Amino acid sequence: MSPERMYFYLKVSPSRQTLVSEESEEGLFTEEEGVVLCRFCGNRVTTLEKAISVNGSHRHLFTNPEGLVFEIGCYREAEGCTVHGLPTFQHTWFKGYQWCYAHCSFCSVQLGWYYQGEADGFFGLITDRLTEPRMH
Repeated sequence: MSPERMYFYLKVSPSRQTLVSEESEEGLFTEEEGVVLCRFCGNRVTTLEKAISVNGSHRHLFTNPEGLVFEIGCYREAEGCTVHGLPTFQHTWFKGYQWCYAHCSFCSVQLGWYYQGEADGFFGLITDRLTEPRMH
């Protein structure tokens, strides 16, 4: 087995360790039903209970000014994210909402954006950077 395919343990909380493999995701991140985790470190980001619809849909597909395409899911809360940067309306995907970056609070990878409007805010999280269970 090549070194880049070796298994390793990644501590994701003081009370547990999760076996992570780049070869297979079978059996990974199965602790709690409905929990959405960071795909990179296994940090608990949010839950399906906190999924919301924005402009008529939970999921959205957007292209940024550099031409990168992102599919995001919207959540009213994401306790496993930290918000960074100054809020801006520049290139916002949601009219009336300023955005700033949302990073995993454990490994610091960018997981999406936090959108703040006059009356409310929400997280738009990049779906392929999460282990998001299917919504029923």
